[in-house]
Amino acid sequence: MNIEDILKKIRETNKKRNFDESLTAHYFFVSKNSKSNNNFALRGFVTFPNAFGKEKKVVVLTDDEKVAQQLRDLGAFKVGGTELVEEIYNKKNIDFDVLITTPSMMSHVSRISKILGPKGLMPNPKNNTVGENLTEMLKMYKSCSQSFKSIDNKMVNIRFGKLSMDDSKLIQNFHHVTETILNECKKFGINSFKRVIIKTTMGKPLSL
Repeated sequence: MNIEDILKKIRETNKKRNFDESLTAHYFFVSKNSKSNNNFALRGFVTFPNAFGKEKKVVVLTDDEKVAQQLRDLGAFKVGGTELVEEIYNKKNIDFDVLITTPSMMSHVSRISKILGPKGLMPNPKNNTVGENLTEMLKMYKSCSQSFKSIDNKMVNIRFGKLSMDDSKLIQNFHHVTETILNECKKFGINSFKRVIIKTTMGKPLSL
């Protein structure tokens, strides 16, 4: 089946729920080098052409007050410097979805690494949460964007839409994320997927 067939089958057979189910794509791959190469770490970032889900709450760490005000105007949830690091450290309360910062602030971020790490919120250049252009990073995360990384060096799972969306938008999101992940796979000599499975939140898995 292709993605069009799968969406048609989901529409025909899925039970009606009292919430808007997500659609998740599970990409399975085989790498000749993944088991022996300790540096194998498939990860990346995708911005979907069609938005879905709730808007992310983005916290920004910067010591540049001029930039900080611009980020507030753009809708950052919280913006601050070392005082915000101390607030997170003392309260140990994670009330945001993403934390972005500059390389110069990373030495301060290490103070809260044990709080951020278990939640998967530790900033990393590979998922565009550490960089100099905080404005563009904020815009990216305020749009419909997700990071992804391999699980056990053999698969990637990522949500690409909601059942309430039109099929055309779901198909566009699916093809975009598939191409993005495959391009990242090619860096490790993986030129195709072994298997791709589509699943709704409560539905049965369906193979492409």
